[in-house]
Amino acid sequence: MIDDAGPYLTGKADRFATEVSLVDNKRLAEDVLAELVGTKMTGLVERLPRCTSAAQLRDAVNQARQGLGLPSCIPAGVPTEQLLERLGIDVIGQVQSSVLGPVPDKINFTDAQLRSALSLAGAGANLDQVDTVREILRDGWTYTQDDLKQDLREQADDREQGDELVETMEDVRAFLADGWTFTEVDLREKLSGDEPVTEPLKGLFFAPETSTDILDISRNWLKFVRDNRLVAYLPLIVLLVIIAFLGGRGWSGRVVWGAAFLLVSAGLVFAAFGPGYNTFAKTGPIYDAAGVSDLDGLRAEALSEISETDYPETSGLVANKVFDIIESLGDGFSAGIARSSLSLAIIALVAIVGGIFWAVIVATVRGLLPRRGG
Repeated sequence: MIDDAGPYLTGKADRFATEVSLVDNKRLAEDVLAELVGTKMTGLVERLPRCTSAAQLRDAVNQARQGLGLPSCIPAGVPTEQLLERLGIDVIGQVQSSVLGPVPDKINFTDAQLRSALSLAGAGANLDQVDTVREILRDGWTYTQDDLKQDLREQADDREQGDELVETMEDVRAFLADGWTFTEVDLREKLSGDEPVTEPLKGLFFAPETSTDILDISRNWLKFVRDNRLVAYLPLIVLLVIIAFLGGRGWSGRVVWGAAFLLVSAGLVFAAFGPGYNTFAKTGPIYDAAGVSDLDGLRAEALSEISETDYPETSGLVANKVFDIIESLGDGFSAGIARSSLSLAIIALVAIVGGIFWAVIVATVRGLLPRRGG
C-alpha cells in the first residue's frame, strides 16, 4: 500500500489503487474455524441425552435428516464422530459457506476510499492539506517578497500597522545592505528635539541656550585645544616641572623625578585603556560583581530578549550590528588613548634611564670627542 500510495501522495500520480489478496488468509482461517466449530459441535452432541426407546431414536433421526437442527437424543454406544458422519453434518462446508463465503478473495483500496476514510475518522479538514502537500511535492514551492509583505500585513491588527511592519522591514534591509549614515545634521536634529535647530556657533564665549549650543561650544573648545596642543599640555608640563624641582636635587635628579611621575601616570592610563579595557570591558568580572553586565553580557541579554519577539532572526541581525558598531567605537577610542599613553611612558622611561646614567653618558661622550691641542 505504501508503494502504491507513495506516487499519489508525492503528486506524481493523480490516482492510486491497491489490491489486497485474502486467499491465503481465508485458507488459514478455514482450518482454525473448522477445528473450533468441530470442537464446539462435539461438545454439544456429547451433552445430548441418550434415546430410551425406538420411537425416540426414530424421531431424532428424522429430525436430523430434515435439517431441523441437532436431534433431541442420540443412541447409546455410538461414537460422536461416527454419529456426526451418519447425520451428514459437514463442518468444513458450513464454515466455508456461512463464515468465509461472504468474505471476498481480494479487496481494493483507492484514493477515493482514503478520502472517505479520512472523512469518517473526522479528519476531513486534512483533505485540503493532503492536496496542498501533493501540489508542493509535485510543483515545488515559491515564496517571494510579495508573499512576505502580504504575511506581514495579515499578522497586523489593521492596515496602518501592516504598512508600518512592511516599512520597518524595508528599513532593516537597507540598514543591513548599505549600512547606516548619521551626519551632523541628524545629530543636531536629535539633540534639538522640540527646540529650534540653530546655526553652528563660531566663537568660544557664548552663553548656551539650547542643546545644540552646548554641542557647538564644546566642539569649538576641542578644536581650540587641538590647534593649540602646547597650550593644552602646558598645565601638565608645569606640574612636571614643579614635581621635578620639589623632589630632585641637581638636574639629573629633577629629570628622574619628573619622568617618574610621568611614567606612573602614563602607565596607569595605559593599563586602564589597554589591557584593562580588553579584560574588564569584554569579560567583565568587575562589572558583573557590581551588578552591571559587560558589553558581551549586554549583547547576550539583548539577544535573549529578542528571541521572544515576533521576528527574532531579523532583530538579532540588527542588534548584533549595533553592538558591533559600539564595540568598534569603544575599541578605537581606547586604542588611541592607550597608544598616546604608551608613547609618553616610553619617553618617561628613556628620560629616567638618561637621568640615572647621566654622568656615565657625559663621560662616555667626552671620551669619544677629540681632545683639543692634542
